[in-house]
Amino acid sequence: MRRIAKGDSQLLSYGSPYGLYDVLELLDQQGDVEAIFALVRQRWGDMVRAGDKTVWESFPEFGHGDWPVRSRCHPFAAYVVKYFVKYLMGIELRRPGYATLAVKPQPPKRVTSCQGAVPTPRGLLRVAWQQKGRSRNVQMECPPGLKRK
Repeated sequence: MRRIAKGDSQLLSYGSPYGLYDVLELLDQQGDVEAIFALVRQRWGDMVRAGDKTVWESFPEFGHGDWPVRSRCHPFAAYVVKYFVKYLMGIELRRPGYATLAVKPQPPKRVTSCQGAVPTPRGLLRVAWQQKGRSRNVQMECPPGLKRK
């Protein structure tokens, strides 16, 4: 896992977000936020830098004809949003259905602010925070019926 995450040239490269899924899941199990977001910045960053607002089926070095990829709107590759919710927004479910939750952002270094919203069965849960020095100001807007612990 570590060799893949660091781009070891002796290993067969992964050609798609699907191929990288298990690596990111292993890094997530270990809580390696820096490695997760280094890969996300690099691989999904290519999609953003290309001007796309959707996620690709494969990475550009495995292009398809005149296009950098075969499909530029491949829903599976959006799984990285999970890491945004978990680490950037810091949403931790304590009970099913968002009945009870905690908000504890664990961003990678160099990320100093975040804002986002997550749909819940009771409405949108909004989280925003900004880092200033060692202090992090977290704001949360919860729909009625959700409890924060």
